[in-house]
Amino acid sequence: MTVDLRPDTTHWLKILSGDYVIDVAVHQWTVEAPVATAFCLHSFTGNAQDFCFLAAELKSRGITTLAVDMPGRGNSAFLGDGARYTNRLLQLVLAEAIALATAQLILVGTSWGGALIGALTPYIRAKVVGLVLVDAPLVSGSESFYPYEDFLRDEASMSFRSLQSARIYFGLTRNLLHLPPDQLDELVAASIMKSEGQYRMRYDPSLANMIGRRAPFNLSKSLGKTGIKTLAVLGSDSHLVQAPAQAAARAALSDLTTYICEHEAHPPSLSRPHHLAHIASFIESCVTPDDPDSA
Repeated sequence: MTVDLRPDTTHWLKILSGDYVIDVAVHQWTVEAPVATAFCLHSFTGNAQDFCFLAAELKSRGITTLAVDMPGRGNSAFLGDGARYTNRLLQLVLAEAIALATAQLILVGTSWGGALIGALTPYIRAKVVGLVLVDAPLVSGSESFYPYEDFLRDEASMSFRSLQSARIYFGLTRNLLHLPPDQLDELVAASIMKSEGQYRMRYDPSLANMIGRRAPFNLSKSLGKTGIKTLAVLGSDSHLVQAPAQAAARAALSDLTTYICEHEAHPPSLSRPHHLAHIASFIESCVTPDDPDSA
């Protein structure tokens, strides 16, 4: 393997939610004396390892990466009941996880995670110097989500008779089959689990009950008041590229630039070197060299 994709540290948070204490994993790719920290939030059914290639690129540039497995995903606790995945729980987890960051802070979010990060940014703007939204809708509406809600509901109930079958499915649907086999195996280990003698995606199937439960939002209005440099990363084949409401919301943000990842759909896989270099260069450009907190 030419790139070490594994985090060197995992922080375990204990989050009190109602009568339950929930274990949450926050993975870290560490740099000594970092100039900045990138905090990454995955898509609805993703996990922290989705950012491993970006973390490796940022590490080479002196930037630490933190990426959380939200409850019900990756290594964090599965709650087994969709009703327990509340908005309050999301807020508690993100507040505790982001508090681990040092130096200047850049927020990175994919799809669902991008919408959450974008909504959170105005409330911590004193710390945030940059924002990367990876195929994330800026405004709610049916065009922002079709047809992925039904796909995710179906995927939540899927099982595979062999690890190889699950590996092929994962590689195809996440646009990762171009990777060397050892790197793909690293991602498969993070995203596929064995359950009752078969294999399935590593997220709680009860999360399917939460798909579609959302409040209306328009991030262009709230982000427009922050003045934070923002990069919208879109797959060239993503439904969000041409959606009129999304295009209008991006155009309304004077601090937003758009980067199109060719040969990627929704969301981009963040695995191709030239895409990673562009995103990392943007993140680097957000860092203020003379900020005393970045020393």
